[in-house]
Amino acid sequence: MNNSVFKYLFIAFVFTCQISYAQPAKFGNWMVYNGTVNLPYKLQSTGEIHLRNYNTIGDIQQILLRGHIGYPLANNNHIVSIGYAYIYNEDYIANTDIKKSSQENRIFEQYLYKFKYKKTVLLNRWRLEHRYLAAGQQLRLRTLLSVNYPITKDKMDAKTWYFCSSNELFLKNTGELFDRNRFAIGVGYQKDKNLKVEVSLMNQALSSNNRNQILIALINNL
Repeated sequence: MNNSVFKYLFIAFVFTCQISYAQPAKFGNWMVYNGTVNLPYKLQSTGEIHLRNYNTIGDIQQILLRGHIGYPLANNNHIVSIGYAYIYNEDYIANTDIKKSSQENRIFEQYLYKFKYKKTVLLNRWRLEHRYLAAGQQLRLRTLLSVNYPITKDKMDAKTWYFCSSNELFLKNTGELFDRNRFAIGVGYQKDKNLKVEVSLMNQALSSNNRNQILIALINNL
């Protein structure tokens, strides 16, 4: 990645690192690391670390650790996986500056399909989560569609800037069927086939409210 790219990403990161406290800020900040490694027998292992803040940084909303093992089918365009996630939450008690912590464990099954249309790279993912919450158990279905479109080259290649967007719908089996929806739009830089950086604006809509987040993601194939 050239020096100018590093400079702009550094400025964006510093901008998001101004600390505020008390009730949730209007904008939150999510920082994500996603790393994938190939294993014997065609298996793939993916690990994720998510640090989610109510503000730009410092006011923790959630820490999420997630990993899964996948097996590719049909020339690696289809991948089936099974995984586990641990989630630590710090939620504000309504109309106060007091936060209450909680924990969650998840087991999930996943199907992912990658395909191309001309220059556009698309990904469709379906995930069934078995959630073990303090209040009980829940099943949740998530379906995601993401799009990457190269801007500076004719295809997703080394040293390519690209447009990125995604939408993910969450449905659950307790209470209301609708759980939430996440829509993101942003820009990414692919340094090479193993490393990408994305900066996006994401809106998370729940049945009662919605919030905007700055999402910074580092995606690494080890």
